[in-house]
Amino acid sequence: MLRRAVLLAAAVSLLTAPAALTQARGLSTNPADSPAGTYKLDPRHTTVAAQVSHFGLSNYTFLMRGVSGEIAFNPKQPTASAVRVAIDPKSVDTGLPDFDQKIGTDERFFAGKPITFVSRSLEQTAPTKGRLTGDLTLNGVTRPVTLDVTFNGGAPVMNGVPTLGFSATGAIKRSDFKVAGYLPPQVVGEEVRITIEAEFNKA
Repeated sequence: MLRRAVLLAAAVSLLTAPAALTQARGLSTNPADSPAGTYKLDPRHTTVAAQVSHFGLSNYTFLMRGVSGEIAFNPKQPTASAVRVAIDPKSVDTGLPDFDQKIGTDERFFAGKPITFVSRSLEQTAPTKGRLTGDLTLNGVTRPVTLDVTFNGGAPVMNGVPTLGFSATGAIKRSDFKVAGYLPPQVVGEEVRITIEAEFNKA
């Protein structure tokens, strides 16, 4: 009986721990609860993934590892916040080093040229959601791109440092950026879908 009671208590503890931890850390999805200022991207807790059709057989997915950036955060007027992000094209991670090198440096792909995104406007579509539009530079070509963004919340997570968390999705056409232009869409899909999970720590 005692053993069963101990196991039951442990199970309850495991089930309630995430909620208690979130509450203790003060997570809030209200932007006004986070301080204004510059927040630096935390590369340890950020993922940028790209996905493209391969012969229609699979949605081939790879990661971009070398990501840096910052947010000028305005909690009183969130739509006035600004984002700048840079990605090292040589940080492509397909799991195959030789293929990584080809995509990152080959003139027909990323050509080793810096990848950057600079926001221009943010439209709020719901209390924690919006559409972020900015200039994406890829393979030496700059074009406007819009991302659907979710503000996951802010909290003093890392040693009491205010942290902001976001999710974002979007899509680009590889032909717009002259990426793998020699490959027809029947081989490599025209649309490249982008998924981002990012955390930013107050500077």
